[in-house]
Amino acid sequence: MTPENTDKIDTKYYDADRAEMLEYITKRDIRILDVGCGTGKFGQMIMRERNAEVWGVEIEPEIADIAAKSLHKVLCGNAEELIHDLPDTSFDLICFNDSLEHLLWPEKMLIHCKTKLKPGGEILCSLPNIRYFRIIFDLVFKKKWEYEDAGILDKTHLRFFTIDSINNMFERCGYTITSLEGNLAKSTSSTKSWRYRIFQILTFGNAEDMRHGQFHITAHQRQ
Repeated sequence: MTPENTDKIDTKYYDADRAEMLEYITKRDIRILDVGCGTGKFGQMIMRERNAEVWGVEIEPEIADIAAKSLHKVLCGNAEELIHDLPDTSFDLICFNDSLEHLLWPEKMLIHCKTKLKPGGEILCSLPNIRYFRIIFDLVFKKKWEYEDAGILDKTHLRFFTIDSINNMFERCGYTITSLEGNLAKSTSSTKSWRYRIFQILTFGNAEDMRHGQFHITAHQRQ
């Protein structure tokens, strides 16, 4: 994944440790593939907290060089092409922390991942929710749809998802979702917004998914 094309890469864009995703990794001593690994902060955390062997894939050479200093192995290039070069049945977990939406064919990627996972292996990913109430409010009431440097309307996002399209995508690709949580699942802060309450009224109370800007998903391939 990459921010707006400039001569100088903004390393902050790639530097998040994604600590909120650690709780979904419960096993230790496993091999993990982090697709869109950025500078490797997330991988370093898993290595430290779960004693994992972490491989990364990153499209930006400058960022991949940084990740290569700390992760066990880093491949630089387009993940949709490099997935074919990775060894089969080698990974206990493949992570997509806000990277699937940057791919041209995310479903093809998930299908290819099935051959790279060990038996019982899992997919872990986070995906932005295009039905987030702030995005929909701006679209419906302000006629606003402006791409940004980061966030749900990141300029480099090629695909957009809702909770239903996430479920359908994994189903079509041959996975069973074992966990699907909104990033505010443990918080009630967004429900206090008057904008959110408007959508609760307009949808007759069917706006629960709209309070989450992102969903966290774990899934395993169906046998």
